[in-house]
Amino acid sequence: MSTSANLTPPRRGNLQPKTETATNGQPANGSALSAAVTQIETVKTALRDVIFDLNATLDLLRAAEKEKKASAKEVESVRATLRSLQKVAI
Repeated sequence: MSTSANLTPPRRGNLQPKTETATNGQPANGSALSAAVTQIETVKTALRDVIFDLNATLDLLRAAEKEKKASAKEVESVRATLRSLQKVAI
């Protein structure tokens, strides 16, 4: 299977940064970098909030598991008492 056209891969690293200038003659990259930093800080804050919420959920799940074990133990105790009462002859 040979092809008649010789395909060459695209050149890597051919993207050149744009050097736009703001109205005062300074590069506009500063505002883009500032916006990127602001977005990253916003994401970091949101992730911290998510971690806090996940930890709170984890605490609730642990408490529910503990309560479930205690309830199961209490139910088994009631069943054992009921079995022993059923064995009593009057």
